[in-house]
Amino acid sequence: MMNGAMGAESASTMNETGREAWMKAVKYRIVPAIRAFAPNILIISAGFDAAETDLGNVGVDRRGERKPGVNLTPKDYEEMTARLVEAVESCPEAKGVVSILEGGYGSYDVGDSGLDRNILAKCCVSHIKGLSSFGFDKSTYR
Repeated sequence: MMNGAMGAESASTMNETGREAWMKAVKYRIVPAIRAFAPNILIISAGFDAAETDLGNVGVDRRGERKPGVNLTPKDYEEMTARLVEAVESCPEAKGVVSILEGGYGSYDVGDSGLDRNILAKCCVSHIKGLSSFGFDKSTYR
């Protein structure tokens, strides 16, 4: 299992946005760790609550102060997933990737007094594209 602090709170000390820090961590921390460990299977706890406009995308620190969110885009979810899949596929004993929906709520819709699930749906579709690498142009990797 790999879990670590990522996102807006760690970005503030590096003059990066939460999104930039998150994507850099995927590329330079998580993908190399996957390749070094060479797992047989990767299980992704796919949470979409770090997406821009998602209700779960705002943090609160220990003092109760609201902090900026990570603000990931659907394209970010596609890229992250494709990178993870590619890293696992490079492992000699790899059997596959399992993805489990873990979070993501939607945006508050003032007019309808409910949740607009549009951003959640877009992120889920992008994640599935990344799982299948369908339509993902790997030349766009930074």
